[in-house]
Amino acid sequence: MSVMSDPPPTLYDWAGGTEAFERLTETFYQKVKRDDLLEPVFRGMDEDHPKKVAAWLAEVFGGPARYTEEHGGYPHMMNKHRGRALTEDMRRRW
Repeated sequence: MSVMSDPPPTLYDWAGGTEAFERLTETFYQKVKRDDLLEPVFRGMDEDHPKKVAAWLAEVFGGPARYTEEHGGYPHMMNKHRGRALTEDMRRRW
């Protein structure tokens, strides 16, 4: 008999956890590097950028608060993107 008091799995759990989010962002940024519109924006990207984005996505989807603890959370992420002259086409492509 199952106990109904256990919390339901998070989207983070359903997606496969940290490793799945890291694979997702690695694959995504490999494609970004080959994209004519986005590549210039990410040309100087820190090699750890995909892992940082994976930590942020994982947290958003109910995973551990690593991004907030290690990088300052949503305010930090927003500050990193301010003043980047991103166009609507870039946002849509991303």
